[in-house]
Amino acid sequence: MEVSEIFIALDDVVHDEGRRREKMELTRECIVAAADIGVHVVNVSPCPQRWMPGHVKIPQEMSDGAAGDMVFDAFDQILPVAESHKVSLAVEGVWGMVAHDYYTALPLFMRYPSEYLGINMDPSHGSLCRNDIPWVVKQWGRRIKHCHLKDSVGTPGRDGDTFLFALLGEGQVDWEAFFAAMQETGCSGCCSVEFESFSCYNRILKRNMLEAARISWNQIQELIST
Repeated sequence: MEVSEIFIALDDVVHDEGRRREKMELTRECIVAAADIGVHVVNVSPCPQRWMPGHVKIPQEMSDGAAGDMVFDAFDQILPVAESHKVSLAVEGVWGMVAHDYYTALPLFMRYPSEYLGINMDPSHGSLCRNDIPWVVKQWGRRIKHCHLKDSVGTPGRDGDTFLFALLGEGQVDWEAFFAAMQETGCSGCCSVEFESFSCYNRILKRNMLEAARISWNQIQELIST
């Protein structure tokens, strides 16, 4: 079995500069560690992580531009490490972050034309922002280093209120068009399921991870057979 990707979940948009330096150092160490164990893709997200307690509120506590400059500074530090160790940084646009969909991620790729800067394609987040997901897949093309299979319904705002991450096939993502676009662009990386249907997981499945995996596997088989 192969580890397809490691997610480095460190928020680099924070008020405390000392904490921020510590996070950047740990991120660099994680990239080196990934290379040492043969993992060549790490998932990084242009923060803030708005689902975490104490996150920076934009624009109430920090301007969008100031947060964007922090993200640029972070990539100034971590991308050279990734390049020197031949590890791809797979940027995942997540709701609420500085780069949360196709259009807000573009400035990163304009600033850093590196073969080691790519995309972790998660259609659920772009779908919340009403991105044309198959078109986005074709635009990113071979920059897609990894893929999350996750569905969503609603609009950006607050998890469980304005949106939720649905079971595969019951949300807004057109999976037939998604897989067709992935095949057309020649994407050959790994896909992994992010099971974030938390109400179902807690109330119905009683936190049974094996059952969540079984349901997801059956859903994928059905979606790719259509």
